Amino acid sequence: MAFLMKSRAKKAGLPPGTLVHIGERKVEKVRISLIDYDESQFVEREITNIEECFPFKDKPTVTWVNIDGLHDVAIIEKLGKHFGLHPLLMEDLVNTEQRPKMEDYGDYIFFVLKMLHLVKEDNSAFEVEQVSLVLG
Repeated sequence: MAFLMKSRAKKAGLPPGTLVHIGERKVEKVRISLIDYDESQFVEREITNIEECFPFKDKPTVTWVNIDGLHDVAIIEKLGKHFGLHPLLMEDLVNTEQRPKMEDYGDYIFFVLKMLHLVKEDNSAFEVEQVSLVLG
């Protein structure tokens, strides 16, 4: 069990809902992209500051915020607070070692899925990446 404690040691003793990134750091710099659309328009752009997403909260359009790199927990905390996400959901977002699951929070549903990537051309090795979705 020592191998499990190693990755979770920085979380030990902290209260539930504390944001601590657990898992492999997949990218050096966090990348945020935004897609916003309805039946008459489509906008896709890269975001440099998470606050740029905030005006989309109350728009009647469909908005997709994609974050690659969850190691900067301050970004998740700002986004979660603005959109009213539960602290335990935000904690699960930054823990990339979650098992697949679905949780209903009333106004939104949270999914954790695993995505497989082929890493060898001979089809002999896969890499697992966590995909977390909040649908509301």
